[in-house]
Amino acid sequence: MTNNESRVLRALAGLWLSAMVCIAGASERPATPVAAGAATVDALVERARALNLGDDPQWRALLHINRGGTTRDRGRSYVDDSRFFLAPDGADNPAAELEATVRALFAPPQAISDDSPACRFIARRQWLADRLQQPAFAAREHCAAYREWMKSIKPGRVTLVFPGSYLNSPSSMFGHTLLRIDPPAGEDGTVWLSRAVSFGADTGGTGTSLTYMWKGIAGGYPGRFQVEPYFGKIQHYGRMENRDLWEYPLDLDARETAFLVDHLWEVHDINFDYYFFDENCSYRLLELVEVARPALALTDRWRFAEAPVNTVRALRDAGVAGDAVLRPSAERELRARLAALDDAEQGMALALQRDTAVLQSPGFRALPADRQAQVVATAYANLVYRSRKVKGRDPARAEHSLALLRAINAYADAPVPRPEVPAAPETGHRTHRISLGAGTLASDGLGDGGGQEFVALGARITYHDVLDPLPGYLPGAELEMGDFSLRTDSSGALRLEHFDLVNVFSLGARDRFFRGWSWRVHAGIERQPLPDLALGTTRLLEGGGGFAWRLGEVFARVYGEARLEHSGQHAQLLDVAAGPALGLLGQHERLHWQLDARPLKFAGGFARAEARAALQWQFGLAWGLRTEMRWRSAGDGAADAEFTDAQVTLHRYW
Repeated sequence: MTNNESRVLRALAGLWLSAMVCIAGASERPATPVAAGAATVDALVERARALNLGDDPQWRALLHINRGGTTRDRGRSYVDDSRFFLAPDGADNPAAELEATVRALFAPPQAISDDSPACRFIARRQWLADRLQQPAFAAREHCAAYREWMKSIKPGRVTLVFPGSYLNSPSSMFGHTLLRIDPPAGEDGTVWLSRAVSFGADTGGTGTSLTYMWKGIAGGYPGRFQVEPYFGKIQHYGRMENRDLWEYPLDLDARETAFLVDHLWEVHDINFDYYFFDENCSYRLLELVEVARPALALTDRWRFAEAPVNTVRALRDAGVAGDAVLRPSAERELRARLAALDDAEQGMALALQRDTAVLQSPGFRALPADRQAQVVATAYANLVYRSRKVKGRDPARAEHSLALLRAINAYADAPVPRPEVPAAPETGHRTHRISLGAGTLASDGLGDGGGQEFVALGARITYHDVLDPLPGYLPGAELEMGDFSLRTDSSGALRLEHFDLVNVFSLGARDRFFRGWSWRVHAGIERQPLPDLALGTTRLLEGGGGFAWRLGEVFARVYGEARLEHSGQHAQLLDVAAGPALGLLGQHERLHWQLDARPLKFAGGFARAEARAALQWQFGLAWGLRTEMRWRSAGDGAADAEFTDAQVTLHRYW
């Protein structure tokens, strides 16, 4: 071999080794996105204009443009965060934001980082790469934070979740909605690896319940999406708050699911407007689904007082949400166990929950083995239920719990009673209501003559009272916002009979296993007998609490209540009253009835008493016919007046 041939071979070997090193290095480094030259970017902008992409429904969905769903700022983005926009007027001008996005994503590359537009706006980039037929620009391997985030989520399927109403929290009185991102089918762990996606007010962890309600109604909080492990939601909603979880699989394919999650990356730390009645958790989840499938047009309709259950209805009506699957609360599971025992066995389970010596009692040992197993399992379930909110470790309770577990293991696996599945939330009556009624008022009060006939027109912005159709709602629970009634009589005067800003009523029935509290809060305006012994307008805030018991479909309650009232007739600017309240409530399949009575004694010496009887017959879920009689008396001992009115009202739910 000549020297020249040797030099050529050495050169070729060097080139081959260099190539191998480059290839190996390239396989270890994330790919750098392909960039277009300035002329090419201008051409892409022109192509986007020609395709009118700025008006494309999916582009507007990506920007969360108000398409008519709520009353504020139609045509403008709901996002209240400058970090989300690349154009100065991007919140108001989707076309300008589109052009700025094309130039930012397809321009010659600068230093690539997780904060660069190419990594912040993954879904936008994917969408533009598809629409502009530039697949090379969809590469995302260089976005390290995004890739780590996606590894934690592993999107495969999407499920809508509806935790039921929880009256003890202002933010959850109407229920809640969230999305569950499940791993692909076949992966171990099922929902224990799933992620929950929810939207809510960012309160900063401060403030009272009243502050939350006021600022939530007025838009005083920013709203944010949150992504958390789903098992934590099961513990919080199903165990701590005893709320049923209704799960609805969504008919989104793999591409739509991936696109939804990519967009969630874009907004997971972004501030939105938040309003309790419309721009709330329910509306935002409709927007997320619409990002994946804009043809659904879920947010085009004007939506006010958007209760979470209406999100379920919207997705069911659109054919996206499948049939409901119930994940029962801890209370529902315990009640199913109790229903499988007779009275004597229930007594043993309660005693065993307190003392394991019951295991050696003659009564327990006389039971068949399968019944013993059911009693022990129920005692353990009751102990867990009662301990769910106990903080810290109690050695005695832990030892007792371990002893019950050992007793359970001594038996063959006993069948677990299946809880009763109630009507799914979306199958209940609609949350808005209009009413037309007529009646008569008899009075011996000053200025009110003898008898007056009247016509009443009413409406309710949202939700449910205890005489409304029950399927889909909590027994013994009432929550109304914006309920009002107007009356006109033969004089032609039109008067506001009442306006309930908020009216919350909860009957927590008590028995030997459950020690619920019952309570009521009411704020609004109403016509009541006043110290001048005539009906007049009062502004009020009242509430109270006590005990309730349930026998079949009938509740009985005993409360103590206090009332703060303002009117021009009271000697003080604000007069305070207190007194007991008694009531019976029957909720049957088609007929609901209520009896209530309460006397009130005001600090200024004035007294008022009231008794009421009401009955409603249900005509399906859309109509109800209600009759009501009310007797009221008022006076200060020296002079008194009585008022009796009767009314028949037709309710329409929509």
